This record gives sequence, structure tokens and C-alpha cells, in this order.
Amino acid sequence: MQPDFPCTLTEDGESSSSGAAQVVFSDYNHEVIELATIPNTQRNATTDKATFYSGDWHLMSEHMAQANHGTDVEFDLILSAETIYTESVSVELFKTIRRHLKRRGGVALVAAKSYYFGTGGSVHHFKSLVSQDATMVAHTVWESKDARSNVREILQLAFV
Repeated sequence: MQPDFPCTLTEDGESSSSGAAQVVFSDYNHEVIELATIPNTQRNATTDKATFYSGDWHLMSEHMAQANHGTDVEFDLILSAETIYTESVSVELFKTIRRHLKRRGGVALVAAKSYYFGTGGSVHHFKSLVSQDATMVAHTVWESKDARSNVREILQLAFV
């Protein structure tokens, strides 16, 4: 399924830019953007609507705001995968989603393992962050339990 929203912020993944006014790809590691994300995007979609960022999400947010005349950029859809592997990264991801997701009709989908062994991140912790903040809701929309690997989930977040 390809998203068909006016704006898409895709963190740590691929998305089609068909129908989107703007697509932002982000990964903490510059090498991932340069060696994987940009080449894959060029092969699978037009890149004229795409912007690529590497590094800290807060710095990405500040750069996007500067480019948007000092106003935060808001997105209809935010996609994130394997980005809640530590509790501190979970906090930063939630702040980024809360800052950039459109208040009316915006949806964020976060794909993750239920538990990240040895690193402290978990779906439970991330849902707790969302619940404690009380400006958004998060619920599991998909779950995979194959009894051979870690349970995987997709969470949907939206403003209340």
C-alpha cells in the first residue's frame, strides 16, 4: 500500500512520493541516507518532492522550520520503523511526532519490536509516553506473533 497524502515524513524507511506534496526521509546515520535511502528512492520514485536528513531529529526539526520561514512543518502521515530501541530514543521520537503531525487528521504509524532486549526500548514504554502526555492516543493496529521471533507491532498515533 502506498500512502497518498499531501505530506509525508518517513523516518528510517521508504515511501512513494506519488500524490505527496512533500516527502521527508530521515535516518540518524548519514551513510544509510547516502548509500541506501537516496539510491532506493531514485529507483522507485521521483525525488523532486523528496528531502533527505541525517542526524538528530531535533536538528532536522529546526532546519525544516528555518526553511519554512520559522514555522514548524506539519505532516499528514509520519512513518517510523525500528526507532524505539531505547527509552531515550523513544522520547525523542515522540517529541518529533508531536511537533510535526497535523493536529486534525494526522496519523503516525510506528513499526517496532515489542521488546528490544538489552537496550531498554519497548512498545509498552512508548505507549506509556503517549498516554502520560495526554495530547495523543496510541494503539496497536497490527501484531505479528510467529513463536519464532520477537513480537512485532505497528502502532497508530493521532491527536485526541
